[in-house]
Amino acid sequence: MALKERPTLLFLFPVTIRGAFSLKLMTEDWTGETLTSVFYTGDLLHLEASYSGPDAGQRRLFIDGCVAALSPDPRSAPRYYFIENHGCFNDAEEDGSNALFNPRTRSSSLQLQLDAFLFPHDTRNSVSHFE
Repeated sequence: MALKERPTLLFLFPVTIRGAFSLKLMTEDWTGETLTSVFYTGDLLHLEASYSGPDAGQRRLFIDGCVAALSPDPRSAPRYYFIENHGCFNDAEEDGSNALFNPRTRSSSLQLQLDAFLFPHDTRNSVSHFE
């Protein structure tokens, strides 16, 4: 994204959990949730979306869209839809991007990675919510 040259910090806070669905910021080796909430612009973020309902073994999880915002309201501004159009990972189209979906390990979860970023022209230096 636009601010990669600056050694700016990105602070991440808990992501949405609705019912049996969750989106978690994971460690680099995918063994658990990360304990850190501070990342430098351009660091690699590891996100895992999962479904843990009673029928998780019979369900296949897909991500139709995913938005990063500065507040829990996904319609707030600024916001960035990094997955939209029925699962298109926008960052994967960018030159030099490390964004990708990892191969599935379970049908009820998806793992993806993307470069940490900031919203241009925003002085808060944080993204506080993914949904």
